[in-house]
Amino acid sequence: MVLDWIYENSEALGGDIERITVGGHSAGAPHAYYLAISPFNQGRIRRLILQSGSPFNIWSHIQANQAMERFDVVADDNQCGMMDGFDEKLNCLRETNYHFIAEYEHHTYTSAYHTNVVLHGDYMNKFQLGLNSTDTLADTEMLIGSNDDEGVFVAIIPVLMEQQNQTSLELDKVNYTSVSLKFLAAMQPNKTCLHKKALELYHINPAPDDCSESPDCYCSLFYNYSRLISDVLFFNDYYRFLTQRIQSSKKTFAYEYSYRTSQDHQTLCNDYLYKRKLVGHFAELEYTWGTPLLFEKTNSTNKLIPLINYTPYDQNATDSYTNEQIAFSELMIEQWSNFIKNGQPNSKTKFENPWIPIVNISNGLIMHFNMNQNEMKKFEIPLSVQFWMNTCSTIETSKSIDLNDQASTDEISFTLFSFTSLFVLSILQSSYVMMI
Repeated sequence: MVLDWIYENSEALGGDIERITVGGHSAGAPHAYYLAISPFNQGRIRRLILQSGSPFNIWSHIQANQAMERFDVVADDNQCGMMDGFDEKLNCLRETNYHFIAEYEHHTYTSAYHTNVVLHGDYMNKFQLGLNSTDTLADTEMLIGSNDDEGVFVAIIPVLMEQQNQTSLELDKVNYTSVSLKFLAAMQPNKTCLHKKALELYHINPAPDDCSESPDCYCSLFYNYSRLISDVLFFNDYYRFLTQRIQSSKKTFAYEYSYRTSQDHQTLCNDYLYKRKLVGHFAELEYTWGTPLLFEKTNSTNKLIPLINYTPYDQNATDSYTNEQIAFSELMIEQWSNFIKNGQPNSKTKFENPWIPIVNISNGLIMHFNMNQNEMKKFEIPLSVQFWMNTCSTIETSKSIDLNDQASTDEISFTLFSFTSLFVLSILQSSYVMMI
C-alpha cells in the first residue's frame, strides 16, 4: 500500500517514479527485499538498501503453522487463550495493552516472531523454493552492509531468559557455556557436531571462581559469547547471501561499519565495551540518520526531532558531537543519498576513496566505514563464519541431541528484535521520503 501511495503521488511529492528506492534496517532489510521480489513490486522498485539484515537470515521468515503456534502462545500469555477461535483471540489481544504483549514476547522462548514474514500462500511458498537464487533481482541496484559486533545488544536476551528476575541483568552469575549450548540447540539444530567446537572457537569457558569480583573477567566472557550470537544470528546468513548475490549481479555496493556507537549497553559491562570501541546493531543509524547534525538543534524554536536520541557516551564537559563526527555523518548521508538518486554512492567531485561495486568474491572490494578511515578493503569471509559452513552428518546430529533436555526450534522461538525499521525512500530532488 505504501509503495502504491508513493507511486500514485510522486508528482505531488516532487519525486521520480523511475527512481524508487526501498530500504530497511534489521528485520526491515529482508522485508524490503521480499517486497522487491514480490508481484506487488510490478517493476517499480529500482534500488534496495539493506542494513544489518538480509533475506537469508534465519529469523526473517517462518512457516504458517509456526506463526499460528506463536500466536496461540502470545494469546495464552495475555489471558486470551480461553477464547474460542482465531477471531475471538485476536479481538481480545486488540484490547490488551501493547506493552504487555511486547514484554511477554521479548522475554520468553515460546513467543511469536514479530519480525518474520510468514511463508503462506502461492507467492510465498514459491518464493521459499527460490530463496537461494538471487538472480531475479540482478538488475536491481543494491547497497548492503553490516556492523561490527552485531550481536552484542541482542545477546542479552538468551541471558535474560535464564533468569527468574528479567528486569535486571546479572552477568557475573551467568553460565555462558549452558546459555550458548541452549541457544545453539535452538538456532543450529542441524549442526550439533559443531556446538562444543564453537565453545572453543569463541573462548566461551567456565568462569574462574573469583570472576564475579572482576568486571573485566565476566565482561570478557560476555563479549566472547556475544561474538557467537553475532555470527549465528547475523553474519553467517549475511555472507551467504552476499556471496550468492555477487555471483549474479554487478550492481552491489557493500560496506562494513566499524565506528563505535553512542548507545549505552544495557549491562554493567558498558565501560568495558566502550574501552574496546563497541559498535553493535543500530550503530550506523546514528550517522546515516543525522543525529550529530541535529543534536544541538532539537529545541522548541527549530522543532527538530532526531529519529534516534543518543547522548554521546564520552562527552563530559560538553553535550555536543565533535566536528569530525558531524562531518562523518554528513559523508554517510551524502553517500546514501547519492545511491538513492544515481544508483552509486559517490559524487563526481568528492570522496578520496571512491566506493565501487563488488563484482567478484576472489578480489572484490567493500567500503570500510570508520572515523577518518573510510577506505575500500578486500572482501573476506571471517574465519568464524567459515567455521559454520561445515556440516554434520545425520548420524552425528541424532547422536548429539539430548531429547530430555532439547531446546528444539519448535519449542524455543527466539525473538530477536524489539526495534525494527522498514522505510520506503522516494527521491525528492536532493532528499528522500522516509516512512518508519
